[in-house]
Amino acid sequence: MTKDQTFAVCCLLLSIYLGYEVFAYPSDSSFFPRVLTVVMGSLSLLFFLRKSFSRKGGGAVNTEKDRPTCKSESGLVSGDADALKAAALVFVSIAVYSMLIGVVNYEVATILFLTSMMLLLKFARIGWIFVIAGGFMGLLWGIFFHLLGVSRPDSIFFS
Repeated sequence: MTKDQTFAVCCLLLSIYLGYEVFAYPSDSSFFPRVLTVVMGSLSLLFFLRKSFSRKGGGAVNTEKDRPTCKSESGLVSGDADALKAAALVFVSIAVYSMLIGVVNYEVATILFLTSMMLLLKFARIGWIFVIAGGFMGLLWGIFFHLLGVSRPDSIFFS
């Protein structure tokens, strides 16, 4: 089984577990999480099927023999080391963002998260970073807190 297939199976199992938990709630208060778990499960199943039945020699499909063979000090192929660093950055940044929501409020944490991620990823237009972060946070705030009526998460400061 390839890495993509393993990832798809893990996502499918996660969506099944989350679906089991979410479908236990009353339907009027859990419509949005139910839709998300169904979409996540469907997409992971489609991704697994696509990777399982794709042709091995077709076009731009990346196979193991197409990868460079230079190994780093840790024994990983350089592309694998970069992928692990990127994955660690994503998981650590999401964990810090989750903790920030509990300390400061949602709006401040979201703007800090988006701004820092754009800076870390070397977004070219520095002047637009705050405009994009503030605009996207405003869009999310409008969708979740006004349109869907989700209650804001509790925080220590700025409640």
